[in-house]
Amino acid sequence: MYKKYMSPLCVFLCNNQLEYDQILKDTENAKYHRFFILSSNKIIRNNLEHKNTDNFMTYAFELLRMDVISRLVTCYSHPMYSHILIFLRSTTDFEIEKNNFSDNEFFQNKNCIGFTRQYVALNGFAFDPAEVEMPLDPVLYAQELTKALSEQPVEQRIFVEALKELLPHCQFENYNNLSELSDDIKSVFNLKYKKSSTLYNVLYEPKVEKFTNAIVFSFSNLDSYKFAIKRNDGLCCYIF
Repeated sequence: MYKKYMSPLCVFLCNNQLEYDQILKDTENAKYHRFFILSSNKIIRNNLEHKNTDNFMTYAFELLRMDVISRLVTCYSHPMYSHILIFLRSTTDFEIEKNNFSDNEFFQNKNCIGFTRQYVALNGFAFDPAEVEMPLDPVLYAQELTKALSEQPVEQRIFVEALKELLPHCQFENYNNLSELSDDIKSVFNLKYKKSSTLYNVLYEPKVEKFTNAIVFSFSNLDSYKFAIKRNDGLCCYIF
């Protein structure tokens, strides 16, 4: 197990407003302290509440220069944080990543880089560049999103983006209990969740046939829905 006396600081790299909003909401109940690096000062911070322990930095970071990012975080954070984790994806799992410190002072994988202050003091910041997921060309992205909104099958990344477009800001029930839904899909529900008189029940392969105010994920062909998004493997999200 990781050292119980560790004092962790979790760093989140935010490329845009949507990523920042999603991470802020997904980690709002976390017990660790957060450090947000915003790629632009155009990312607004006052639309969602943040904690007084949160730290912010505006820096046009490059994932190929993890040495610079890690050095900045170490220099501009309080020495009380013995262990620093830099998350490289908008979806995070602190409980999994923290255990990588069990026998190490440093680790690096496609999702996270973790190190102790003692490690970088003795060894420096010679980290490998992070694996970068190439963004879609803006024109291609618009074309793929149009396909998704026209109920044509698309890859997972576009499937998730289409969900962001179609889901309303309201209350959703049950989605956290559906193990079949991937974390990036659940993150969309977290982002769109808002206390409201409008409530949708989220279902996966339900046995009932009639739906009212429901978001249904199914490999079956359903009808009488308002909107639908289809994934390449046959999974559909129906909004009733």
